[in-house]
Amino acid sequence: MSMFFRFYKKHGKKYKYLSKFYVMRSIRPGSFTDSDPVKLVYVNPGDIKYIHLFNHNYSPAKKCEIGERMFDKYKDMGRVIDGDWDMRKGDYKTYSEIYKLLFERYQLNKAWDDIEIIKAYKSAVAAGRSVWHECKTETDIINRAEKIDVLYNTIKINGYKPQFLIRGNKIRHYFNEITVNIDRYGNFIYHHSGAHRLAIANILTIGTIPVRVLVRHKKWQEIRDSVRINTVSPKILKQYYNHPDLQDVIS
Repeated sequence: MSMFFRFYKKHGKKYKYLSKFYVMRSIRPGSFTDSDPVKLVYVNPGDIKYIHLFNHNYSPAKKCEIGERMFDKYKDMGRVIDGDWDMRKGDYKTYSEIYKLLFERYQLNKAWDDIEIIKAYKSAVAAGRSVWHECKTETDIINRAEKIDVLYNTIKINGYKPQFLIRGNKIRHYFNEITVNIDRYGNFIYHHSGAHRLAIANILTIGTIPVRVLVRHKKWQEIRDSVRINTVSPKILKQYYNHPDLQDVIS
């Protein structure tokens, strides 16, 4: 297998769907955002107040992430979607299993083995199920926990760094940033990628972190469009003037 083929097999769809976005944006501008789909928006992690609850069935022994993902982080990049998808959300700190797990570890200083979610993970793998990023054995869980300790201490000591600074400034690394959606009111909803990084950023009360916006609700995109073409009402502009997703069109 050639080096090019191996690269394309691993990363090709990122570029394929990025190219598709620009084509579809020109054909159906109302269904795709004007924003660069791999642009990083800098937000306070505490402002990501929600997490999606698609088909939510909380069970740490079943899976480590909350809910089914409605959107694909490649196919749906830059989409503008109407409807009530943005209403199926819950409080991030209440429903994010990863946040609760790491809160107990680092805020309450519990040993990994004393955390109920870890106990549930161990029961799950003993029953033949995969949990926590494909852990299949107790050894996998222990190794995973050790890696998260390293990640936590690295961020605590060196601060939070974007993936492109850590892995190299390539487009494909932008897809590994924390991914959020924006609801009709401009609220950020955690969607995918960087679950542990987001939890750690909250626990360490880091000021700002980079995120990638995947999907915007149609009503929010309408506000963004009105700011961009200067038809926004003074009241709305004042309300959202400091919103991170509007800074490129305000400036």
